This record gives sequence, C-alpha cells and structure tokens, in this order.
Amino acid sequence: MAPDQYSGFNVAGVDVIEYPDWARMGVYVMPLDVHEPIEHVVEGIQQTARPRGRDKSDWWIAPTTRPAALDELLVAQGAELTEVTDILAYDMSSRVPDTGPTSRISCRVVHDARALNEAEQVSAVMWAASRQLESVANSNCATSAVPLDSEGGFRVVATIEGRPIATGGCQVARAVARLYGACTLPDARGLGGYRAVLRTRLEVAHAQGATLALVDPERRTSAIRFTVAS
Repeated sequence: MAPDQYSGFNVAGVDVIEYPDWARMGVYVMPLDVHEPIEHVVEGIQQTARPRGRDKSDWWIAPTTRPAALDELLVAQGAELTEVTDILAYDMSSRVPDTGPTSRISCRVVHDARALNEAEQVSAVMWAASRQLESVANSNCATSAVPLDSEGGFRVVATIEGRPIATGGCQVARAVARLYGACTLPDARGLGGYRAVLRTRLEVAHAQGATLALVDPERRTSAIRFTVAS
C-alpha cells in the first residue's frame, strides 16, 4: 500500500479499513455481523496486519453489531477497552446553534499550505503522531476546494494572535455534517478555540445544505472501541 492511500481487506466476511499513516487511524475493524469464531477472525486480521507494519487493530462495536456479546469475546481474546463514545445529533435545518463568544479567535477553512501547516501543528501535538507527508499535504491543498473537497470534506483551524490552537474536520454527506478530529492544545483550552472550530464547521456545512450534525464524543455509551495488539 502506498503511504498516502487508503486500503482494506476482508477476513471471514469482516471488512477491515487500513488508513494511511498520515490519517493517524491505523487498522479499523467495523463489523456488522461476525459469523466465524472470533479467535479465527482476530488471528486472520492480525496475520494480515503484521506484514503491513500494523501492530494493532481497533474494533468499533455498535449496539447493532452481532453477536451481541462480541465485546466480551474480544476481551477474552486479549483486547483492551480503549474508548467509549456516544453518538450525538443536532437538527440545524433552520439555523446553526450559538456556540458562545469567540471574539479573540480567528477560524478559517484549510485550503492553502499555510492553513494546513497550522492545522497539522495542532494535530501532531494532540494525536502524538507525525505530520502529514509532504506529498500528501501538497495533494490535499491541491484538491481542497473552497470550502469542500471532492468527497465533501474539509478541515478548519483556529488561531489566536496568529498562533494555531485548535483544529477539526467535517464531511458533508447527504445533508449530514459528520464532525470529527476536533482538538485544542492543552495550554489554550478555555479560550474559545474549540467553540470556534465547532461553529465554523457547522456554518460551512449548513451553507452547503447540511441539515443534521453528527458527532461521536467519548462517553460510556453507544459505540465502543477495542484495541487488539498484533
């Protein structure tokens, strides 16, 4: 797999997505139904992931995933519960919600090299990962229209006095704004950066026809992610 491309494979009827390094997401397993013995599926995914340089896989389990006890079966195979998220939705068919004062913050869509570099500065710190490959960054800048790319996605970056402090992404699909990857530098929290990032994403998505906003913040309900070491 090229380092800047998405890939995937299937093990025993379970689809697996392998994200490029710059996406900082690794190998994701999002099963709907697991029909084979879980130990066979886990081992099959591990055997495929290891030669690709992946030392773990993240399993996202939803309330509709079958079998219902899949989380317990994964733990029995050595998986560790690493994150619990809730799925929240907001109806913005009439208007974008008020996110509070952000007068000190400047927030804009990422569509040039400078803005992408600023967003990457924040992401690299918060996600403890390397910056995007230069080839990927150049490609992203070239394909990022204002405000959406060809797949309906965009990122924003918030700055205060010229210093980047927060960033976040969004993908608009079928009138739904899917919010993801928002983060704020620890020493800049409480200044309004996160609110500005949220507000800008919602405004851009609403202007593009989005009437519903979705986000999955970490909580102790709904979708659950397990990490299985390879």
